[in-house]
Amino acid sequence: MVDTSELQRQEKLLLALDNIPLSTSYAKIEAFFHPTALRGILKSVDYGALKATEVEIYSVADREVVLEEL
Repeated sequence: MVDTSELQRQEKLLLALDNIPLSTSYAKIEAFFHPTALRGILKSVDYGALKATEVEIYSVADREVVLEEL
């Protein structure tokens, strides 16, 4: 049986990683994700250099549709 909650956490983490500016240092990324990786990213929180307020959480299927529309 597939653990859907784990899949959702992975989707959120991958989407957050997709939205990190290339100029962000590895140390900032590591410090940011260590305590929050399992909870995902909250849009209502300003995470500083990572700009997580700009991150919208899509399912994998929704992301494919959005990418096709661009």
